[in-house]
Amino acid sequence: MKLKYYLRGLGIGIIVTTVILAVSFSKKEIKMSDEEIMARAAQLGMVMQETETTEQGDTEQDPDGTDTGAKTEVVTEQTASELLEERTAAEETAQNTETAAEDVAAEAQEDSANTDEETQAQQEAAGAENPSGVYRLVIQKGDVCRIVCEKLAENGVISDAETFRQYLSQIGYASNMRVGNYDIPYGLSNEEIAKILQAGPLEE
Repeated sequence: MKLKYYLRGLGIGIIVTTVILAVSFSKKEIKMSDEEIMARAAQLGMVMQETETTEQGDTEQDPDGTDTGAKTEVVTEQTASELLEERTAAEETAQNTETAAEDVAAEAQEDSANTDEETQAQQEAAGAENPSGVYRLVIQKGDVCRIVCEKLAENGVISDAETFRQYLSQIGYASNMRVGNYDIPYGLSNEEIAKILQAGPLEE
């Protein structure tokens, strides 16, 4: 029992002493420089491991010694450059396609204008040859509808032989051409010309 009380008293004393020392040291501020701290540590036998730091800071490196951050930056720049090149190529392709479409449309419009001018020129030339403004169509024996339509187109009476031939076929007159002479004025429609042909040749 005496040993038990003895140990309890010893423990209480240690605790009280520790508290007193802690309070006293906390009130007393001890300022030491880095050199003093390092010197004190050396006296106590503590060894400080020296670490080398670079001016750029710690960087991760690949096994081949390449800086990972630098490599990432290079890859990012390369990717951006490739995307810019692809975008530029796509814009050039779209522009070329649009230009080609415009050229095709302009050529088609020009061809149409040239065709109209040629037709008008043929009609004017035919009118000059015939001051009266009338074309004398001569259908000979053996002339089929296609030949008659080609004669009319060549002399500027109609603009397109095939279109007029199809029209005559639709009204059922393509196979009923009668031999003879027909006076057909310029500037008539396909329907008006067809009526002249249906009326028959001139009486000589």
